[in-house]
Amino acid sequence: MAKFWFLAAFLICATAGAHAQQVVPPFSFAGTGGKAVTFNDMPKGRTLFVLYFSPDCDHCNKQASLIRDQIQLFDKAAFLWVNAFNDMTEIKAFEQKYFPGRAGQFFFAKDEEFLFDRYFGESQVPSIYVYDTQGKRIASYHISPDGHFDEVPAATLAQHIH
Repeated sequence: MAKFWFLAAFLICATAGAHAQQVVPPFSFAGTGGKAVTFNDMPKGRTLFVLYFSPDCDHCNKQASLIRDQIQLFDKAAFLWVNAFNDMTEIKAFEQKYFPGRAGQFFFAKDEEFLFDRYFGESQVPSIYVYDTQGKRIASYHISPDGHFDEVPAATLAQHIH
């Protein structure tokens, strides 16, 4: 019986360790600029925030406002905002509403082939994934099973930037 509990504890720790070792996947999505947005387009040496969002999601709009209102905290970061279900015009409108003129730091894309879950893990809107400058996942924020999501303060997100 002791061997069983040891094995169970080992598997839990190994699973947690494997999750912590996740790296930015080699993704490709349709960008709002008319060309694909890929892993290679992301600025190197910056913390990367990947947000699975919808332009008509209240939490997503509040999260975008929090980031925009404290934009100076994110000079050494890049953002990839990915949507799967809205029209590209709606995604572009969201981009222009919150982050106009920020190409090269803020990337907006549509997941036309529904690959987000394959790349980043099973996700619901809204979800936020944070990757360090080496491309390792260091944090994630998700909607709870009961549908609750607290927007993440900009200062909390900025603490991940190094």
